[in-house]
Amino acid sequence: AQTDYDYNVRRAAVEELAKGWKEDPDTLPWLKTRAQTDDHYDVRIAAVEALAKGWKEDPETLPILKTRAQTDEDNAVRRAAVEALAKGWKEDPEVQEILANRR
Repeated sequence: AQTDYDYNVRRAAVEELAKGWKEDPDTLPWLKTRAQTDDHYDVRIAAVEALAKGWKEDPETLPILKTRAQTDEDNAVRRAAVEALAKGWKEDPEVQEILANRR
């Protein structure tokens, strides 16, 4: 899941671990790492979506999503993060500013 050369395998691992191993203490840190550092944008998207869906209450989720929305090198990851922010944190003033500044 972390080192497979094929991004499709890593993306599938992100999706399945987020669904079936939410209670495992290693899942969340691993997802955070995938969201921020995986080499492929599809894997980062899957991790961003998983964090937003399953770990909204974790104090690091919102900062990770804000960073991905503003600075990820790939526009598809930025879009996924913006959509997640708009769905889950639209009342947050910083999120409103991020959304207003996306063009």
